[in-house]
Formats: sequence, structure tokens, C-alpha cells
Amino acid sequence: MAQETPTTTPASASRLPARPKAFQPGTLVLTVLLSVLGSLIGLHLITTLGISANTSVVGALIAMLIGRVGFLGLDRFRDTNRQNLAQTAISSATFGAANSIIIPMGIRYAYGDMSLVWPLFLGAVFGLGVDSWVLYRSFGSRFLPANAAWPPGIAAAETIKAGDQGGRRAYVLLGGGVIGAIVSWFGISASAAGAALIGNVVALLMFGLGLLVNQYITVLPGMAAYSLTGAFIPHGMMVGAGLVALAQAAVILAGLSALEERRRGRRGARGRSGQTRHRDPGTPAASCCSASGRC
Repeated sequence: MAQETPTTTPASASRLPARPKAFQPGTLVLTVLLSVLGSLIGLHLITTLGISANTSVVGALIAMLIGRVGFLGLDRFRDTNRQNLAQTAISSATFGAANSIIIPMGIRYAYGDMSLVWPLFLGAVFGLGVDSWVLYRSFGSRFLPANAAWPPGIAAAETIKAGDQGGRRAYVLLGGGVIGAIVSWFGISASAAGAALIGNVVALLMFGLGLLVNQYITVLPGMAAYSLTGAFIPHGMMVGAGLVALAQAAVILAGLSALEERRRGRRGARGRSGQTRHRDPGTPAASCCSASGRC
């Protein structure tokens, strides 16, 4: 006699731990505070070094430390899902404040026109909201494949796992934070070293090459009075790269929309054909027999 396959009953399903929500009071307070911290870090790096770094590991470490507190319900942050929410919040705030808000405001400021700074701020905030929605909807698609190599995300995930399981890696991460704070206290730019360690290697390589070329281009014959910044060469390269990325994203998203419409059409066609093949319970069995004589 064959054994029955165990099924999940509603009672057993209700015993499964529910995932924490982002708008739960304790989680919301922490994510808001981490977002403020991430914004300050992003603004500091973009205005002093001209780059923005991923701070998801910082958020994960803070959530781990808070989770070790055993009162006021803070031990709930031992949950890796809450730690994931924390690292997502601080990382999003860092990039949002640095790349999406302060740079558009700084364009008019650099031209000496302060009248459009606040309108640009409102427009940048609105654009950041639209970008967040597009990224959320397109993740897992060909535009942002979930199985692609995401080094910052993998680093954050490994940090969370190290803190959850314990071990030497968690102590190394904590020690690095302490060393960075001590070095900064003595006036050494620990943020530059940290950006070099957690930043994208290709982006940092291009950044370094750009600094070298801008510094030593005057050594070349006939280029003594030439300035890349004065000729807006870096600005043109950034604008061109942004336009190419925008065109690529538009083509991919348009193709995805058409593909999704075709998939919906095929699913609808299969559903309609399935309804015509299924026999209504009230009709006689003989009426649904096929030409081969089988029902």
C-alpha cells in the first residue's frame, strides 16, 4: 500500500515564522536612523572624494550589534531578515543622497545660480522615487538579473551569515570598524581606504586613471596649459555613459514588456482552450468521448 505524501495543513502553515515587515515600529525606527546615517556618509564621500561607496556591510554590522542587546525587544534584530532590511536601508540612502539628490543640486550651484537649487531638489527626490520603483519592478529580469554577479550584495549576505553563525569573520569585520574609527580620529582619511576596499574595482580603477591623466597631462608637449576639467572632458564622458545606459535600459525594458504581453496572451489562450476541453459535470459522459471512443 503506497504511503500518502504529507501535505501542509493550514494549522502547520500558521506555525511558520512570519517574515518581519519593514513598517513594524521597531524595524522602521532603526531603518530610518540608518538611512540618515547612510545619507550623511554618502554626502561626505561625494563632496570630498567625488565617489559614493556601498554601506550595506555597515548597516548589517549595526543591526547585528543591536541584536545582541537583550532588552527593549532589540534582540529581535538577531533575525537575518531584519538585518537584511537594515543593510538595504542604509545602502539605498547612501546612493540616493549622493548620486540622485546632491549631484543635480550641485550642478546649478557650480554655475553660481542658487535660484534653482531647491526646485532641483524636489525634482531629484521625485526622480529618486521613480527610480526606486523601476529598480524594484525590474530586478530579476534581463535588465537586472537576480543570478548575476552582485559583489556588494554577496558581501552583505556573507556578513549577515557570519554574524548569524559566529566565527572569526565577524570579529574581523568588527575589528576593521574599530580601526577605521581610530585612524579617522588622528586625521587620516580612513574613508578613502574604506572606499578602496568595498568599492567596485573597475570604477575605482577608472577613477584613479582619470586623476593620473588630469594631473600629468600637462607634461605632454603642447599640453602645458590644457585642462581636462576646464574643457569639460570628464563631464562629457559621464553624460555619454549615462545616455548609453539609459538607451540600453529602455530597449531592454521595452523588450520585456512585449515579451510579458506575449506570455499573457499565450496563457490566456491555453486557459480558454482548457475550458473547452474540460467536460461540465452536468453533461453526460458520452458527450465528451473522443473520436477514438475513449472519454
